[in-house]
Amino acid sequence: MARVGAVLCLVALASCASIDYHHCSGHGRTTSDDAFVCTCMSGYTGPDCSMKACPHGVAWADYPTATDEAHAGDVECSGMGYCDHGSGECDCRDGFEGPACERLACPTDDGGTPCSGHGRCVTTGGAARGWDGRTLVRPNVSYDLWDAEKMMGCLCDAGYGGFNCSRVECPRGDIPETLGQQNEVARLECRADGGTFALEFRGERTRAIPYDVPYGQLEQYLEDLPSIGDVQITFSTGAKPCGASSFVETEIEFRSEFGSLPALRATNLDLTEGSEAGAVRFVTRQSLHCPQGSCDTKWNCTGGFYLGYDDVYTSKLTWNATAADVERELRGLSSLGVDNDFGDMMINVSGSTVCDPLGSAGGRDGGRNTTVEFRGAYGNVYNLTLINSLRERVPYGNLQNFMTNGMRVNLTLRADKGTKEDVYCSDRGWCDFATGTCMCNTLLRPPFDYDYRSSDGYGGPGDRGDCGWPYSRATSCPAVYFEDGATWKECGGPERGVCDNSTFTCKCADEYYGADCMLRRCPFGPSWWAEPQGGGVAHAAAECSNMGECERNSGQDKRAKFPTSKAPISAVFHSRNSGICDCRSGFGGEACEKLLCPSGADGDYCSGNGVCLPMWRVAEVTQYSGIDAGLSYGAATQNPLATWDSRRVYKCVCDSRDGDQPAVGPVGLVSGVPVLNPDFVGGWTGYDCSRRRCPVGDDVHTPGVPEVQTVRCYASHPSTFTFTFRGQETRPIVANASLAAVEAALENLTTIQDVTVSASAGTRACRVGWEMADGSNGVEDGLQITFISQLGDLPLLETTPAYNVTETQRGTKESAECGNRGVCDYTTGHCQCLAGYVGSDGAGNVGTRRDCGRLDPQGFTLNLYK
Repeated sequence: MARVGAVLCLVALASCASIDYHHCSGHGRTTSDDAFVCTCMSGYTGPDCSMKACPHGVAWADYPTATDEAHAGDVECSGMGYCDHGSGECDCRDGFEGPACERLACPTDDGGTPCSGHGRCVTTGGAARGWDGRTLVRPNVSYDLWDAEKMMGCLCDAGYGGFNCSRVECPRGDIPETLGQQNEVARLECRADGGTFALEFRGERTRAIPYDVPYGQLEQYLEDLPSIGDVQITFSTGAKPCGASSFVETEIEFRSEFGSLPALRATNLDLTEGSEAGAVRFVTRQSLHCPQGSCDTKWNCTGGFYLGYDDVYTSKLTWNATAADVERELRGLSSLGVDNDFGDMMINVSGSTVCDPLGSAGGRDGGRNTTVEFRGAYGNVYNLTLINSLRERVPYGNLQNFMTNGMRVNLTLRADKGTKEDVYCSDRGWCDFATGTCMCNTLLRPPFDYDYRSSDGYGGPGDRGDCGWPYSRATSCPAVYFEDGATWKECGGPERGVCDNSTFTCKCADEYYGADCMLRRCPFGPSWWAEPQGGGVAHAAAECSNMGECERNSGQDKRAKFPTSKAPISAVFHSRNSGICDCRSGFGGEACEKLLCPSGADGDYCSGNGVCLPMWRVAEVTQYSGIDAGLSYGAATQNPLATWDSRRVYKCVCDSRDGDQPAVGPVGLVSGVPVLNPDFVGGWTGYDCSRRRCPVGDDVHTPGVPEVQTVRCYASHPSTFTFTFRGQETRPIVANASLAAVEAALENLTTIQDVTVSASAGTRACRVGWEMADGSNGVEDGLQITFISQLGDLPLLETTPAYNVTETQRGTKESAECGNRGVCDYTTGHCQCLAGYVGSDGAGNVGTRRDCGRLDPQGFTLNLYK
């Protein structure tokens, strides 16, 4: 960095006009009234306004300012880059972007293309505000924590997946051997006698649909969408989807899209009803079914049940809860508040209570139904959750006044959500994510016999490409050939999975998955980027924390020919599978759950000049003026939502003396430990600890006084005591030691350097018992300790044993980098003083602080660094 050449007005020269713009590099002003401090114009900074300022943003990692409060909002380059004061631009750490390095850049492919060219970048806050029914599926979400506009992720185009959209998705389908499942059904309500409406599904929107469209054409409108294959439409009444004076319900059954589907959205384009506006909406209907006779009239039931949404649950509801009870509890859930996913809520109980033992069966299959209906623009968002602990109460023996709990009541939650599997390759093959092609399981080699091919979604031949058609009826579960033992193992062997012979489906151990249990699961962690769930809730668990790709195979899958009694059919050899997360650069941990500290060219974290700590540990080492602040961040007893990053975001804590200490002498701190090192200048600073710290000093032009503390001590006999300042303790001092000895003991501390010690009377440190009548040791006024090298308001000295210590004069001198009269050269840790300023002793006198804290009577800067 070039030496600063501008000259500020000096008091000694008395050469300043009332307002002087010239001496602030033409980018600010200074006057005698403001102590010749430059007030810079917007966009400029520095003691003489010669440097361009860089943008500020919310800090990525910093020292907390209070318990559970971090990520300050006004930090240069967001603490993730360095400012180029020549251009006023931030030089960001790799992987971060934005004018203030405020955003995590979107992940790229190996060629550096964001989202691999198959998606678009969105912040977490943007994902919360958006909805497309495909990747963003929560209609009403708010998220405003510190990372809302900082975390960036990929919204992948249809057909692509993975954290960087590099994976080509394979066809999905239903497992053909599993039975008793249902397709998803959406229910549309419309009231109109004119106009049109539109429906949206998975990011695609229909053309304008007339209010009186027949069911066949309504099917066509929906099937024209690329996101829908086949639907079946049923009108509840009449031959059109809208009623002239009341709502008509239309049932939409999805026959080619399986599983629990994302929400649909209905939009009123220009529906009318007479002279009024018409209406269109979805109704999401879910019901609790209590079997007939579950709670006997005499003995009733014990226990209760709970309903929940988004992991928020009601209080316990009993068997005889009414519709009003259920509605009150559901409306009390924060996740079903005004801005819930569904819309208006309506509760109906077919009997007087949830499990009404009186009257005839009122529900499907006998029993009672408690129906919960939501009406709004979105339909079939998610199911409620049921936790059931209802039990029948039965008499114990012949004593009817003694009861015991019987069988659990088969209380069930019924909904229109699809329950068929929707898995890659119908779980009857494996997906080649490089091409998006299903490799179907095929082996005709007794005793193993199966051959799966592309299906129609219902166990027959078709063009889905999903391996859901059993071309020949399976007689075994998938088997894998292990070359090392020249053996075939069903479901990869007992350590990986076991065969369910009723469906010939492998039941895999927790660590494995896939049709043959040969795919190893990767660890899951809280996602760095994902669509929030609402109310400040985000970071749901995801594979590799959505910041890396799971290395599913560390070797090549092989296919070979085996002679059989029928024909040579290919089979898959065993392929070793790593199950290891390949994390994005800068992230680490088994599940890529950590944003690691920056590392230098040699790979050392924090440039080898500091320690890398998670935010919760950073809080523990935070100090105020050299004293432990006693803070915590993300403690178990605190709100985990606001401090989700406490064990995930890491920060460099640089090897450095206290920032309030002058950079003089051979003593420095390395990872918090004082060491003697003559080459140690002032320690290290910066987000990656690559910069030298410069001395701090008092601004010579601003008024200020040093800190003065008074110590009153008394000893019953000649003994010793010690002082402690900012964690360092002196050697023992004899109670009646001289003032010079006290001063020497204090100045031997690396946290002090220079003080003066005086007493209003006497020359001894403390009054001792046999001096009581002397009165010449100044005990009435005590010892006055004036701090020369330590600037500002200082913590009180501590003594052992404890003596009375008071602050006689609060220190008001600045502790500013280069005394506000120079610019720090971070490559050397030296202050480049403005012309007319040199180093001081902290009090404006000759000294070795190199802090630009003294006026140079010669009017030029002395070279102190040779």
